[in-house]
Amino acid sequence: FPAEDTVNDANWVEMATAATDSADALTAITLGAYKLIKTVSITANVQAMSISAFESWLVARLANKIEKAVDAGILTGSGVNQATGILTTLTTADGTWTSAGIGYADVLKIIAKLGSAYRNDAKFVMSSDMFFAKVLGMVDTQKQPIVKLADGGQGGPVYRLIGYPVIVDDNCTSDNILFGDLKAYKFNFAKSPEVSSDDSVEFRTGNRVYRAMALADGKLADVNAIVRYKKA
Repeated sequence: FPAEDTVNDANWVEMATAATDSADALTAITLGAYKLIKTVSITANVQAMSISAFESWLVARLANKIEKAVDAGILTGSGVNQATGILTTLTTADGTWTSAGIGYADVLKIIAKLGSAYRNDAKFVMSSDMFFAKVLGMVDTQKQPIVKLADGGQGGPVYRLIGYPVIVDDNCTSDNILFGDLKAYKFNFAKSPEVSSDDSVEFRTGNRVYRAMALADGKLADVNAIVRYKKA
């Protein structure tokens, strides 16, 4: 993926005056193909007792395990044989709130820290404990709630914190809040998730092994697109 490195602003020039070339530079984000896998062995007697929907249920569960691993990788992946997470990349927090607890003024500081170029598509990311126990009941200086609830239909409730969507994800480690344009994180499946089964692996036992596997990688392309705040 191409990524901006050094990019100068556009300049106004007089009519009939030639523009001066700027020393812009591009870099690239290279994604690998790390193996993401989950296997489970099903005994012969369970297979014999299973109804026709059993295999569909099992495939769905395996796919869910892959999804959860991808989710964790995007936020906390170490970058060693796996995706590099946002929290792993942003090792230094952009700011803190006091140990006494986060307040309305702190939320405004988090929003103000993000550059305006990224703010239109920005979202908050925080853990369940952070959001429900420490942010959801927060009020502004006029004693009005700063979190609004919108009907998300079958997708569940949609929360907006001072107008910005909130993603509640427990992979965002405790006492951390991320705010930014998440499109700056690039994730790619070199091989899409696939579920397959094989009897030969445990032929002697009569078991069947189910395997969900994908090849994928992810990295944050623009460190300026997301800010990280944490408890002091």
